[in-house]
Amino acid sequence: MSLVRFINDRNRKINELAALMNYCSREGNLSYSKIQGMGMLKDAALLQMKVTKALWKQEGGKQYQHIVVSYDSALKDETIAAAIGYKIAQFFDDYQAMVYTHTDTRNLHCHLVVNSVNCRNGKKLSLTRREFFSFIGHCNHIFMQNGLPPIGEKNFQRWYGDLNDIDSEAEDYFDELEESFDEIFRESRELEETTGVSRVLHFNDEEKELEDILRYIHRVSKEIK
Repeated sequence: MSLVRFINDRNRKINELAALMNYCSREGNLSYSKIQGMGMLKDAALLQMKVTKALWKQEGGKQYQHIVVSYDSALKDETIAAAIGYKIAQFFDDYQAMVYTHTDTRNLHCHLVVNSVNCRNGKKLSLTRREFFSFIGHCNHIFMQNGLPPIGEKNFQRWYGDLNDIDSEAEDYFDELEESFDEIFRESRELEETTGVSRVLHFNDEEKELEDILRYIHRVSKEIK
């Protein structure tokens, strides 16, 4: 099956963006040719994102949006996977984005790291619920164009809510998702503090990548000045 996941790590510092980029580009998971920059040079991605934030005086607050696109097991071609990831990133066409295609799990998958600041007007990235569902529709269209199954209704409702509940225009749906995941993270931290047992956080039975990402960012962000 195809799956699109919004990763919540409550990022508020530029070093956390640097840590995520380091994680996504780490050796052994992808080739250099499978790193793509949208609206910027991939060799200077962090610097160019920082410049955009400084230009619009939007250096505080949320630094990026991290999205993982996991492909159906039928897709084996890394080049096609990378091309699909780039097309999906084009939904955010006024934002700088990096696309990293990974081959280190059972299913090919892409990490999309989108700058939180709009290049054209300096506004922070924010999607209403209606716009969020439009993004999922954009992903499904690209999946089906490439002969891949779309996100099924059952899995869609499991992760994103009611397909018909798209009336609200004012709320930021990213923040809604973050709040729901925050409760899971809080429970996990409390469990580890009181019992010494770490609860595994993951989005499906095949990958435990979310936990890996959060642990890596927590460790590396402390080392980046």
